[in-house]
Amino acid sequence: MNEESPIDTNNFLTKQLEAHLKGGKTTVEPERIVRAFEMIERYGGTKGLQRLKEKDPELAAEVERLMKEKR
Repeated sequence: MNEESPIDTNNFLTKQLEAHLKGGKTTVEPERIVRAFEMIERYGGTKGLQRLKEKDPELAAEVERLMKEKR
């Protein structure tokens, strides 16, 4: 992830993607997970999350909620 921000969204997104690949249940569709990864990787933590809020507010809210729980 970009050094711009210490935001760590990868844990939640990675677990969701791994569950999908293993045939398990996920709370988020894999296409949305991949798009979120791409935005965060491309724009960095803070800007990536901001763009995710614009494109997929529901997923952004879930990622943000989980990040706050870890702090």
